[in-house]
Amino acid sequence: MPDNLLAEEQLNLLEIAKFDSYQPENVCYLIKSNGNYDTCFPGKSDDYHYVMPKGDYAYKNVLIQEEQELYNQIESFKNDSFIKNALSTDNSVILCYENIFSSLAYNQATVFTLEVKL
Repeated sequence: MPDNLLAEEQLNLLEIAKFDSYQPENVCYLIKSNGNYDTCFPGKSDDYHYVMPKGDYAYKNVLIQEEQELYNQIESFKNDSFIKNALSTDNSVILCYENIFSSLAYNQATVFTLEVKL
């Protein structure tokens, strides 16, 4: 994400909305093996910092009411033996994003999708 879209460690959604290449309603998180994460947006431009590799992905949809539940679900996902194997490469990340269409079915919860390349 270009630096001008950040203000004091916060996303500047007004600036983001001016760019056709960013979809601010589709915030994604790339969770690295060390626990750090990057916030990103799907884009249409050649100006990108990360490209998700092509291939097969394992995924899990989780229903979340409290933020801590999401962290717990991420840990559970990471600890699955099948997922652990997929995360064993140096460049592996977990992609986490709100599943907007599925979330529409719930008033008090949000559906998130967790994905990892196999």
